[in-house]
Amino acid sequence: MKILIVGSGNIGTAVAYALSKKGDDVTILKRSPAGYHDIKYIQADTTKQKSFKMLNSDFEYVLFIAAPDTRSEETYKDLYEIGLTNALSFFHTSTFIFVSSTAVYGQSQGELVDENSHARPNNFRAEILLNAEQKVLSVHEKNIVIRFSGIYGRGESHLLPKLKNSQEIQFEPPYYTNRIHREDCIGIIVFLLEKLYHDSLDDNIYLATDKSNLTLYALATKIAEQHGVPHPKKLILDKKANQNKRLSSKKLEKLGYRFKYPTYH
Repeated sequence: MKILIVGSGNIGTAVAYALSKKGDDVTILKRSPAGYHDIKYIQADTTKQKSFKMLNSDFEYVLFIAAPDTRSEETYKDLYEIGLTNALSFFHTSTFIFVSSTAVYGQSQGELVDENSHARPNNFRAEILLNAEQKVLSVHEKNIVIRFSGIYGRGESHLLPKLKNSQEIQFEPPYYTNRIHREDCIGIIVFLLEKLYHDSLDDNIYLATDKSNLTLYALATKIAEQHGVPHPKKLILDKKANQNKRLSSKKLEKLGYRFKYPTYH
């Protein structure tokens, strides 16, 4: 397969190497000069149409794994409105895999959510992402969207400083966390690409999260035990407090994907 990966972050670069090792013809597109010696790359800015003038458009697949530099509305619009639109237009004959987020689901009272659940964005970032998904899916019937939950395995948890400072962690009502290890993110992208290549995908949207559905308090307790710090203090809130949602990726499992990290590790 001839593949272009837009986005050279932690996940995008790892996917590039995984596919290259399988024998695929992989090129990375990134804005800044790269230091790759064993993989092809193109320096280009998707938000600028002139960047595409020197590119070839003959890629079978484009994996759009780019992420905004900041969480501002401007950077989100630059990437997911201008940049994505330019990429879809230029690589119009390519099949796209678009990496999105489960943030498009705004459910907040512990609801069980899967691909059939209604996406209800509750902030501008989620709204922009959902619009981007719809744009990708409208261009080509084979294009797919992967919605990842919170990615871990890239460094220290943001909960550890809170535990060290003896901050209270929500205990009641339960606040559900949804997580996926970075290695499963990589594995799922490669897995779905292979399925797409062999024309064995019947759906266009896939939710990717592990099976744990840990509460925030249970997760904090696990992290405390791993790092030898005291268990978190319990924070009791009103019953109507935000409980987040419980995500399911049973569709991926039924398709044959086996998680390397099925629960928080």
